[in-house]
Amino acid sequence: MAAKEYYVCPICRHKNEDTKKYCDKCGTWLLSENFPAIKYRRKSGTVLRRTAKVIGYTVVLILIVFGALIYWGSTLDTPEQVTAIPEDEYKASAVEIDYETLARNPEQLKGQRVKLSGKVFQVFESGRSTQIHLHMNRAEFGWRDSVYVFYDRPRGADRILEDDMITIWGDVKGLQTLQTILGSEITVPSVTARYVEIES
Repeated sequence: MAAKEYYVCPICRHKNEDTKKYCDKCGTWLLSENFPAIKYRRKSGTVLRRTAKVIGYTVVLILIVFGALIYWGSTLDTPEQVTAIPEDEYKASAVEIDYETLARNPEQLKGQRVKLSGKVFQVFESGRSTQIHLHMNRAEFGWRDSVYVFYDRPRGADRILEDDMITIWGDVKGLQTLQTILGSEITVPSVTARYVEIES
């Protein structure tokens, strides 16, 4: 049986036939150069083969969970506890950075606490886990200079929406490479945000 290809919408994660240009569920343009839908190939197989895969994945998952439980259990008895840095202290230690510096030396700056601001271009959410495509600078027509931000939104905190103006404090993650449907790659600086402030 021939393999079946489909696109997964980057916004709502809906599976669309590979002939679709817009998501059937939310209407998102699937062929965007900047944040394209990812194309998957699903091959049909026998029931036995699929069952073997499920069993294999289950065993791996059990081993991972078991290992994690052992690790966490071993850390409970350690006398030293990790102390979270207070918010005001963390923000004070962050260096305000411009896009050119961040884009030119992201690997050298990895782990550096930084402060940066810009306009939200796109937001991808999964629960409270949020990925933000941020534009840092104004252009003649709109905004430019992309940074990819990873952020775990605190429980009860306001959601971040497209076109929000925000300031973030976080750690430089390095480079984030995204692959388009056509096979080309887009590489931008990325930051793991610890705090996000939405401008009113």
